[in-house]
Amino acid sequence: MKKEMTKRIVTSGLTLAMVLNMVNFPLFSVGAKAEENQFRANAVTVKSLGEGNEEPKFIIPTITAFCGDKLADLTFIQPENGKLEWINPDTVLKEGHNSVEAKFVPDDTNKYKTVDNVTVDIVAVHNFEKKKNLSFHTEEEPVEDEAGSREYYQCSICGKKIGADNQVHDDNYFIIPYIPKSVDIEMGTTSKIASYVLNGVEGVKTTSIDNADKYKAYFTFDESTGEINSPSSAKYYKKKKFGTPTITITDQAGETYKVKLNLKNKKPDTFKVDRRNKNGVYEYTLECKAANADNIKIEAISGLYNNSTQKALNKILSKKVGDNIKKSNKEASVKISFTSTKRAIKGKVKFQAVAIYGKNESLPYIKSEK
Repeated sequence: MKKEMTKRIVTSGLTLAMVLNMVNFPLFSVGAKAEENQFRANAVTVKSLGEGNEEPKFIIPTITAFCGDKLADLTFIQPENGKLEWINPDTVLKEGHNSVEAKFVPDDTNKYKTVDNVTVDIVAVHNFEKKKNLSFHTEEEPVEDEAGSREYYQCSICGKKIGADNQVHDDNYFIIPYIPKSVDIEMGTTSKIASYVLNGVEGVKTTSIDNADKYKAYFTFDESTGEINSPSSAKYYKKKKFGTPTITITDQAGETYKVKLNLKNKKPDTFKVDRRNKNGVYEYTLECKAANADNIKIEAISGLYNNSTQKALNKILSKKVGDNIKKSNKEASVKISFTSTKRAIKGKVKFQAVAIYGKNESLPYIKSEK
């Protein structure tokens, strides 16, 4: 890349000189000496020195240097009949365009004018070959409570970050978002996929869905906004089993993530959990109602002595719900009670109630005992 750029710059300078010689303009050039691993700057050409009060005429191309270079460090080949001096030689060049001032001083100041305001455009780039002024940052994997970061180099002069592609990018490009493998989506509501990105949502660029038409009976997906729109009627949808659509999320660096959407009906309308201490044992009362539901399922999910105790309790709860469930066209409801020894309880027991709509299930209504 360096050799090609050098060749292109030098060729351009020679072509310019040839053209100007054809029209009999006196020329001289001021060029930066090309040190090892650096770009050669274009020649600054004086088209006409001018005489008396006549201003010299300049052709000033854009000069290329490295971020962090000082103007004073650019050694110039001075012309035979004048010299170019930087006004502020200690200026440190930063990545991008740098507009700097120079002064042209002719050898014969009696005959030719000194020019104090020669503006030169210098484009500074990063020295990837020598990694000059660049510090390396290793990749950090995302975790649930914190987004990760891609590896990058950061310039100590301009502060910009450079990726593995040797290109400067903004901070969002380097974010590795934490995206779960699956998320629960409540039908009958509007939500954005970005809200399910636990950390690093700034790093998300686009979202898309596979086979969108397959799910249009109960939701539509706007790829431009990542928004899921589900009609209110879908919260009780039971005509057929919800599918499991897959969303593709693309981050700013082009990496993709697959997320399964677990489509759920609206959670039960009410769920009450009460515990009383009675004669050395705990007495629990659970009550749940769900509009338009066909059935209700209640389970203990934490707080029991061990897994075996939890499984045994859930078996009891399943039978009690089945024996006591009340169903109508408007709702399903259930109220059950059971007792437990204190030994079986490890702490506050947490329960969840799920409403059943045909072959679909609602979001869980999770409740802890008071």
